[in-house]
Amino acid sequence: MRFMCIDDDSAALIDELNHRMCNTLQIISSTVNQCGRYTAPEALHASLSDLKVRIANLGALHKLLASEPVDGLQNHCLALCQLLVRAFGAEKVTPWIKMEDYFLSPAQEQRIALATVELATNVLKHSLFDGMAGAFSVHLRSTPTGAELSASDSRGLPLKDRLAPSRILQSLAKGLDGKAFVEDRDGFTAGIRFPLHKPARDLPPPIPTPRSNYNSILYI
Repeated sequence: MRFMCIDDDSAALIDELNHRMCNTLQIISSTVNQCGRYTAPEALHASLSDLKVRIANLGALHKLLASEPVDGLQNHCLALCQLLVRAFGAEKVTPWIKMEDYFLSPAQEQRIALATVELATNVLKHSLFDGMAGAFSVHLRSTPTGAELSASDSRGLPLKDRLAPSRILQSLAKGLDGKAFVEDRDGFTAGIRFPLHKPARDLPPPIPTPRSNYNSILYI
């Protein structure tokens, strides 16, 4: 699949990078598998087995990230986040993905998928880490001037200092003719606001997933 948001030459280079990355992950996985064959403490075998599973999920994530959504953008982004959670070994974290239905170009869908993974990665690195239980939400919704893709999590860390969005998120926002942001909405929230050139499809309003619902779902 060619990346729709860049020119053909750059897409070919990225395809080659994807191929090399997948080969590298396969080599690492094979090495881990070989190490597991030697006599070693049971705990080491368990760690190697976990590492192999996480590498496999990382490889699957990488392949899916370079593919077009075939079952709708929402399901595509949910599958990406589920693979990401498993690659991080964050079994106690639940991703919630809600994408309102818009007329989006393949390039827009691809950038939104990339941004979703970037936002989810930052949550798993900086908020829900070290075996913490919780949930994070990535939501694409309408705004008065277009659409907003935002991510927040159940931990609800306050935004103590003025923090700029990541460079990757800023670059993806630029490709959507939008702007990345970091805000405090009863907790750290990051995302992208961008204009829509076509109206949303005529669908029922989405079911809200407010932060207050996370604890009732996960910690009953």
